[in-house]
Amino acid sequence: MDAKATLAFRWQTTHNRRHGSQWGYGPDYDLPDNLVRLHQRALGAKRSAAFREFALGLEALHRFVEHAPLTRVHACVFGVLAMESEAIDPRH
Repeated sequence: MDAKATLAFRWQTTHNRRHGSQWGYGPDYDLPDNLVRLHQRALGAKRSAAFREFALGLEALHRFVEHAPLTRVHACVFGVLAMESEAIDPRH
C-alpha cells in the first residue's frame, strides 16, 4: 500500500468509527466494486423521508409568503426538524 492509500485507509477507518458507518465516502468511492455495492443499497426510506421534508419546507415557505400566522409556519418548520431527528439505518 502506498502512502496515499494508507492515509486514505486510516482516514476512512477513523471516520467509520466516529460515525458508525461502513458506507463512508472516501477516495475509493468510485471504484467499480464499491459502485456495485452502493447501487444495491435500498434507499427507499431515505428518499421518502427526504421528499416529505422537502414538501414540508415548501409548505412553510408558502405559508410565510401568504402571511399566514407564524404558528402555522412554525408547525411546518418543527415538522421538518422532527423528521430530521428520526433515526434511519445508515447502512440503507
